[in-house]
Amino acid sequence: MAPKNVWFNGKRYYLGTNGYYEASRSHTTRDKDRRKLHVAVYEYNFGPVPSGMHVHHRDEDKLNNDPANLELVTPTVHYRERHPENIRKAIAAAPAWHSSPEGREWHRHHGREIWKAREPAKYICQYCGKTYESKKRGGIRFCSNNCKVQARRVSGVDNECRVCEQCGREYTVNRYAKKKTCSKECAGQQSALFWAKRREGCGV
Repeated sequence: MAPKNVWFNGKRYYLGTNGYYEASRSHTTRDKDRRKLHVAVYEYNFGPVPSGMHVHHRDEDKLNNDPANLELVTPTVHYRERHPENIRKAIAAAPAWHSSPEGREWHRHHGREIWKAREPAKYICQYCGKTYESKKRGGIRFCSNNCKVQARRVSGVDNECRVCEQCGREYTVNRYAKKKTCSKECAGQQSALFWAKRREGCGV
């Protein structure tokens, strides 16, 4: 069983309900962390604790205040080491929060703030070669949608094979095009047949 009181460097430390040995306020500063024995031991052996850093027990035993068992960590790391279960619960709950109305609103607000503060970067259009600026990051290849469309047409990535409705020959065309014939000649013939049928139907 751990003793209720211990002495270190002329000060008495008592075992608190939080599991740490602490000195009374009359013996040291009002700062709660500075009253803890493990902090006093660290500073006695290694010097003052830098601002914003915590003294952590390597083996998670609050009663083991051997200098070799003490190390400096950031508050984030210290919390993660002391409360691993809370970290796991937070990670598990994160997806639900991010998809909730509150989470989506936070992302919208945060995204607008980041966009306002972002400085434009310079890029060179891979189609027309013009230099342009954009706040977007990643995948920026063209200065406009027009250049993007033209580049896709030139690359042939959207091409497909069709059969001419007039002569029956196969031809290659952009899949988004409404073209139904392989050439202007076939298109003219198809148009002529169409109007001829219209005139016959109207009795002209």
